[in-house]
Amino acid sequence: MNMKKKGEWIRQAYRVLQAFPFIQGALYYVEVCPSGQQNERGPTRFIHALDLRSVSRGAGPKELLKRDRSSFSPLQGLFVEKGILYQVFGKLDGNLMADHLYRSVPLSLAESVHILKAVSGHLVRMYERGEFTIIHPQNMILTNDTVRFLYGGPIGMLPKRGGGKQPPTPAGERQKEEGLDAYSLGALAYIMLTGASPVPGSVTPIKSYRKDVPSRLEQFVIKSLTADPESRPRVVDIWEWLTTLPPKNTEFEKKKDDPVYWLKQDKESVEKYLFQFPEMGSPVAVDSFDVIGWDGWEVGEVEAGPWVKRTTVTPDFERLSPKVEESTPTPTLESVTEPAHTPKSEVEKEPRKEAEVERFQAEYRKEDQQPKRKLLPESMNNHPMKAWLTERPMVAVATIVALLGVGIGTYFLSGGQSSAKEEAARNYGEAVKSYKEHQINQALSYAKKAVIADPKEEQYLLYLANLYGEKKQYEQSINVLQKGVKAAPKARVYDSLGVYLLLEGEEESAREAIDKALKLEPDNPLFLYHQGRVYGARENYDAAAQALKKAVKLQKDSSRYHGMLSYYLLHSGDAQGAREHALKATELEPNNSTHWVGLGRAYLVEREQEIQGGNFGKKRTTQLTNKAVIALRKAASLDPKNSKAFYYLSISLYFYGSLAQAEDNAKKAVDISQNTASYQYQYGVVLQKNSKKEKAKQAYEKALKIDPRDSRYQKALKQIGKAKKYE
Repeated sequence: MNMKKKGEWIRQAYRVLQAFPFIQGALYYVEVCPSGQQNERGPTRFIHALDLRSVSRGAGPKELLKRDRSSFSPLQGLFVEKGILYQVFGKLDGNLMADHLYRSVPLSLAESVHILKAVSGHLVRMYERGEFTIIHPQNMILTNDTVRFLYGGPIGMLPKRGGGKQPPTPAGERQKEEGLDAYSLGALAYIMLTGASPVPGSVTPIKSYRKDVPSRLEQFVIKSLTADPESRPRVVDIWEWLTTLPPKNTEFEKKKDDPVYWLKQDKESVEKYLFQFPEMGSPVAVDSFDVIGWDGWEVGEVEAGPWVKRTTVTPDFERLSPKVEESTPTPTLESVTEPAHTPKSEVEKEPRKEAEVERFQAEYRKEDQQPKRKLLPESMNNHPMKAWLTERPMVAVATIVALLGVGIGTYFLSGGQSSAKEEAARNYGEAVKSYKEHQINQALSYAKKAVIADPKEEQYLLYLANLYGEKKQYEQSINVLQKGVKAAPKARVYDSLGVYLLLEGEEESAREAIDKALKLEPDNPLFLYHQGRVYGARENYDAAAQALKKAVKLQKDSSRYHGMLSYYLLHSGDAQGAREHALKATELEPNNSTHWVGLGRAYLVEREQEIQGGNFGKKRTTQLTNKAVIALRKAASLDPKNSKAFYYLSISLYFYGSLAQAEDNAKKAVDISQNTASYQYQYGVVLQKNSKKEKAKQAYEKALKIDPRDSRYQKALKQIGKAKKYE
C-alpha cells in the first residue's frame, strides 16, 4: 500500500495534513472539507487506512462498527476507495500512551498496576466477545479512567501481527494470539517499571532496577517475555491476580523519596520500542476480499466529494448494519451522592443541607481536576487515576500528531508558511504543554489564539472553556461556549455549555443547552446523564431518574450512571430500585466507596419502608439491617476519610443493637467532618442512648449551632434537658 503524502486528497473530501506509518497500514491526520468546498476549513480527524485485500471476507467490514466502545475509540464510519479500507475515527479524547511513556517512564508502581489492570481487563473481555487488538503504546489512548485502543475488532477479520506481514488471525487460533498478547503485555509492563525495553533472550531482572515491585508481579512479567509461548502465563491469570491488589496508593506522581524517582530511562531502547515499526507490508488474507466492486462503498457518517460514486450496498453479500457509534462519551460528574432520603426515624432523618446545584458545584472544586475533565466534569475522589492524570489536560490532536510524526516530541507543524488551521494546532499544542508545566495563564493565552485561528474546531473551544473552569471562572467558560455554539453548533459544545450553566445555577438555560445536545445525539448516554443532573437540580427526581434509566440502558457498564440512578430513585421513594442499581454499581466498580454508601443507604431506606408498610416481620428488617452494615463497613474500609460511610454505618449499627460500635463510628464521622449538623446529631443520639447525657447535650448544641433552623435539634435539646431535670 502506497502512503499518501501531505496535501493529497482522500475521496475528494479529506485533505491529508500528515501521514504516519502505523502498527498496521497507515494513519492519516486529515482536514474534513465539505463536499465541493475544498477551499473551506473544516474539522480534523484521524483516518486509518488498510489494504482491503488484507481483510478477511469472513465478516463484512461494517462489522468493525460493532467494536465495543468501552475498549475501542469510536469509529465514525468506513469507506473504500481504490482498494483501500478507510476507518474514520470520531474525536479522540485522551493522551497517546506512547507520549505518556516517552515522557514519564519509569512509572510509579501504582500507575503501572492501574494501566496493567485496565489493559489486561480489556483483553479478557475481548476474548469473551471474540475481539482482538494489538498491545502497543501507539495503539493505545490513555483516558482519565482507562485505556482504549485504536486498531482492532472481531477476531479473524483484520491482520494482527507486527508490521503487516501476517494474514488475519483465524478465529480458531485465539490461543496462539493470547500468547502474543501475554508477551506484549509483559513488554509494556517491563518498560513502565524499568524505563528500558526488554532484550529478547536476556531480560534483566526488574529487581535490579527497583525494589518496590511485588515478586509475583515480576514473575508474571519475566515469564511473559519467555520465547516459548506455551510457557507464558495466561492473560486472564495475570488480570485476576492484578484485581486482588488493593488500591493502597492512588497517587501516581513520583515523589523524591521514592527510589523510582531517581531511576532514569534508557532513552535509546525506549524510543526504539515506542516509535520504530517493522517495514510496512500489504499482506493478502487467506480468504481476502476481491477489491472489484467495492469502490465507493461506505457505512456510517463519512464525507465524499461531488464526483465520488457512493453506495451503501455490499458487493458480495449484505449483513445487518449496526448503528454507527458516533461518539464515546467522556466520563464526567462522578456521583458524589449527598444523602437524599434517609429513614424517617429520629436517628437517621437528615435535612437537605444544600441544593443539587451546590453539590454539582462542589464536584468542581476538587484540586485534583484538570481542564479536559472540567468540560464534562468528573470528580476523581473515588477514582484510581485521581490526581496524577487529572493534573494534566488530555493531549488530543496536537501531541498525537507530534508523537506519530517524528517520534521524539517535535511538532510536525514547523517550517514554511503555515495555514491558519496549522497555526491553531500549534497554539493548541503549546497550550497543552504549558498546562503540563503548570503555567495556566500561558496555557490560556495559547488556547485563545487557537480558538481565534480556528473557531470551528470544537476541541479548542472545549479546551479553552476548561482552562477557565480550572480557574473557576465559569462565566468566562460560558461566554466561550455561547460564542462557540454559533461557530460550531456541535452536540458536545452544547452539552458542555449546559454543564457550565448549571454550575452557575442557571438551571433553565442549562436544560435548554443540554436538550439541544440531545436533539443532535439523542442516544448519547453522557448527555442523558447530564440531563438527569439538571432535573435533579430542579428537584424533579422522577424526570431525573427517567433520564438516568435511558443512560443506563445505552451504557449498561457505567458504574457512575447506575450509582446516580440509585441516588435519584432513592429520592423518588423507590428503595428497591435504588438498591438494585446501587448493587450493580458496586459490581462494576467494587473499589468505589461511594457506591457502597449508596447501597447501604438503600438497604436502610428499604428497611424503614418495610416497617412502615408492615409487610414483613422482624426477620426481614434484621436482614436488611445486616446487609446495610456489611455494605457500609465495606465503604469505610475502602475510604477511611468517607464521613458518610461512618455516619450511615453508625445508623445501621444503632438499629442492629451494637451501640458501642455505633458510637465509635458516629465519632469518626464527626472527627472527619465536624461542621456537618446531622453527624453531630447522630453522635448525640448514640451518646444519649449510651447514657452519656452531658456529651450528648454538647453534640446537640453543636448541631443546632450549625443549623439553627432544624427543629429536631431543638427538640432533642429540650428532651435531654427534661430528662436531666427528672434524674
